[in-house]
Amino acid sequence: GGEFESGSARNNTQTDKFVVLGADNTIVEKGGNLIVQGFNSMFGLDTGTTVDLGPASNVTDTISLNGGGNVLDGTGTLIDSTITFTVSAPDNSGLNSVNLDNSGGTTPLNLSGPGNSVTLNGDATNSVTTGSGGAAATIGSSDDDLFGYSTTVTLSGDGNTVTGGDENFTVTGGVNGNTISLGDGENTVSESGINNHITVWGGDNTINAGGSGAVVTILGVDGS
Repeated sequence: GGEFESGSARNNTQTDKFVVLGADNTIVEKGGNLIVQGFNSMFGLDTGTTVDLGPASNVTDTISLNGGGNVLDGTGTLIDSTITFTVSAPDNSGLNSVNLDNSGGTTPLNLSGPGNSVTLNGDATNSVTTGSGGAAATIGSSDDDLFGYSTTVTLSGDGNTVTGGDENFTVTGGVNGNTISLGDGENTVSESGINNHITVWGGDNTINAGGSGAVVTILGVDGS
């Protein structure tokens, strides 16, 4: 644990590979493809790992970790890349954070545990599994006019928040007290439980807000 590693790959013809053991390791990638594999070892789960992705184009990054409290951060814009981030968290520790701008790319995220935070750009194909409750996912921004891009968010547990722009969203899962606010895309939302609050703007929307205490608000187009 406690290691700092900097990749040597500089473009999408080169690949850096790292194995993560123990807590509080940091990996910095500077432009190539990246493979990171964490293990549950004699040092415990690979918790608190930070992975920084620098500017890159057409790269494929695959990051698989186990413990909670991990950070995946884009320190520059990624273009047309595939960034796959999986946290299995057998101890259900959660509290992972993702902040990426992968323009035109594909970003599958599969997080475990509660309290995960995700911020992604809208002009991509995003697939996000948020964990076991209390997650916050922000994808795109209000009135971003990024029509036609698609994002799938799969929730679990209670108290999740999803905020999206004008992309096409499919939001499923989640039980009680979820808050979902989306823009002018073609949105499909299906929740169970009670006290869910869903707000959408224009577009063709299909909404199942769950049981009692649900509130659905349909607004105009682009703030009108």
